[in-house]
Amino acid sequence: MELTNTKSGETIESTLTENEVIEGLRKLRGGFAASLVQNRNRLTANQLFWAHKLVNDANRPRPTFDTNCSPIVKMLTDALVNLKFPKIFFEEHEGRPMVRFTLSINGQYPGSVTLANGGYGTDYYGRNRQKTEHSHQTHKCTDEIKALVREFAADPVATVAKYGETSGFVLLLPS
Repeated sequence: MELTNTKSGETIESTLTENEVIEGLRKLRGGFAASLVQNRNRLTANQLFWAHKLVNDANRPRPTFDTNCSPIVKMLTDALVNLKFPKIFFEEHEGRPMVRFTLSINGQYPGSVTLANGGYGTDYYGRNRQKTEHSHQTHKCTDEIKALVREFAADPVATVAKYGETSGFVLLLPS
């Protein structure tokens, strides 16, 4: 079935049945998915579009790229001596957007590193879970960001020094 978001014009193709969509929405976190389930008998065309899109996106395998982020985790963990929630920002340089690496201490995946845009609440690029060699990424994680992650993982100290020297901006910030 083809579904269109009448506000944005985005169109998706979905092969899910109504029951599959409702079951898929029940597995998702968040108030929006819960409200779609609660109002399942009177969804507008746009709400139906979003219900299918959310479930289809959740069912799609998450892309990964192989990078051992242990050196990044170690650098951020070592910073715990002086910082409560260590994070490192890389400013936009040579076409790369500002990237924030944040160590998860007490979150859902303790010991993982989250990659996101420097502005809070904006673009999320992915996460490296401590127990795997794979970094899970989102569609916003560009090849340039992956290259920065690989470079940073290969030699964190040299990468911080390089970007600090060339851009004048690399921060290891307290929270």
